[in-house]
Amino acid sequence: MTPERLKTALLTGKVAPDDEATFLHFLDEAPLSVVFVAGQQAAQQSGVPPSQIWRNIDQMAAARSSIRLRSMAE
Repeated sequence: MTPERLKTALLTGKVAPDDEATFLHFLDEAPLSVVFVAGQQAAQQSGVPPSQIWRNIDQMAAARSSIRLRSMAE
């Protein structure tokens, strides 16, 4: 997963089929500080509110049965 594809996933809430396994690993295994910084950078670079990024992350985590990052949008 390239940085640009990760940014797209965070902004849209949609992960390319080829990136599913990598994205799940990102959700479940990356240090929370890395996930946080990725979300913040995506928000700053795009103008999308951070709250929307976290909603997208929460929805993507739910769709992939990842509970580690669920409900961080609240």
